[in-house]
Amino acid sequence: MKKRFGLLLGLLLTLLLVASVSPLLAGDPSADQEMLGLSLQPMEGWTPAWDADAKVAKWQKEGYMPSVVVRLVKDKLDSIDDLKAAAPMMMQLGTAIDEVVSEAKTAGGWKAVVKRGKETDLVYVRKFGQATVVCSAKLSKQTLGETVTEDEATKLCESLAPKN
Repeated sequence: MKKRFGLLLGLLLTLLLVASVSPLLAGDPSADQEMLGLSLQPMEGWTPAWDADAKVAKWQKEGYMPSVVVRLVKDKLDSIDDLKAAAPMMMQLGTAIDEVVSEAKTAGGWKAVVKRGKETDLVYVRKFGQATVVCSAKLSKQTLGETVTEDEATKLCESLAPKN
């Protein structure tokens, strides 16, 4: 009887251990991991950076302001209506969306170009496992530095992948 109990206890502990590390093994992004557990590759002068305090990954480029930001969100972002509802509380947007300039499904998720007052932003939503990842960029002309184009930002956002 003791032997069976020991075997069952060992099996249970093994299952708990596997369950606790399986999200990491599966490559699900997490705010507890550097770069959110994602692979951001340098591309055309854009270099990856990690902001541990804000828990965001981003690409930066010399002379460009601001960067292309990658963040995990808990919001349900399956459609433009979900984005409109979440926008005022999102770090990347922070205010209501006034206009949807364009919206498209992509191989990796969906993206939208939205206007908020005088600001125009690209918001690219992707899912990796159970995690929702928002990659965003300000497309409006900035007073300091160059501005990322929609094509550049889209290419960067589409290159995101879980770390293996």
